[in-house]
Amino acid sequence: MGRKSKQLHNEAMPSSQNIVDLLRATPRPAKMVPAQEASEHSSDDSMEEAAEATTKRRSTRRESTPPPEQMPASKADIIHLLKELKAQSAADVALIREDLSAMTARIQAVEVNEAATTAKIETLQREMAQLKKTSTILENKVAALEDAKRQRNLRTRGIPEAVQDPKVTHYLRRLLASLLFQAKAKSILLEFHFRIPKPPRAPADVPRDLLIVFQSLWEKLLVQEAARETNMSLKVLSYLSIMTSPGRHSMKDITQLLRTKGIQYRWGPGCRLSVSNEGKRVHITQASDSVIFL
Repeated sequence: MGRKSKQLHNEAMPSSQNIVDLLRATPRPAKMVPAQEASEHSSDDSMEEAAEATTKRRSTRRESTPPPEQMPASKADIIHLLKELKAQSAADVALIREDLSAMTARIQAVEVNEAATTAKIETLQREMAQLKKTSTILENKVAALEDAKRQRNLRTRGIPEAVQDPKVTHYLRRLLASLLFQAKAKSILLEFHFRIPKPPRAPADVPRDLLIVFQSLWEKLLVQEAARETNMSLKVLSYLSIMTSPGRHSMKDITQLLRTKGIQYRWGPGCRLSVSNEGKRVHITQASDSVIFL
């Protein structure tokens, strides 16, 4: 029994000689050369490219395929859509109307404010004109008061600085005698005289003006008129306030024309010039007024 099983086992197990014979009898796969490997790789690539091209054609065909036609909208759908459009349009119009109403209210408020501002500006302009007129009147009154204090004063220009007291009194007496008759010159009384400062822009070699104060206004006017009609190197001027002097100086051409035509005139308070024309008394306060009779 033991011998039979061992014999069967030996028959079932192949021997090493049998294994070698089986390996020799089994056909081996042929070894591929590089050219065959390259051809196989190229065939694989061509197959992949063909697959990709097929996929692209399918996707292109799928994209180019038009969608199926939609079902036509029903009447109820159209009515519902119109209602929605009308509601949206009504809401938009309501918003626009609100904006327009707010804008109109703002414009009206601006117009009201503009009208009020214009009225205030006009009121201020009238008040400014009235204040300017009042200021001019007050300035003229102040100038008239200042001139009233100086109406007996005369300013002589051109007396050398070397002429000092007591030579000044003797110099003035000789000046009066050259302007008036000897008897009148002796009767004229002088209160006092003094030098007044020069303007800042006056040359250094020009002597200071000498201010003469007369006791009588009539005597002062007499000397002034005589000096105006006499040609001499000295100048005899009125000593006016700082507000009156520029105004009278601006009317210098008018007074020169009046003297040329032989028309009598007389200075009043401030810059008012009284002119006798054809038996009438005319008052000139500015250069444009002379056009009336010149």
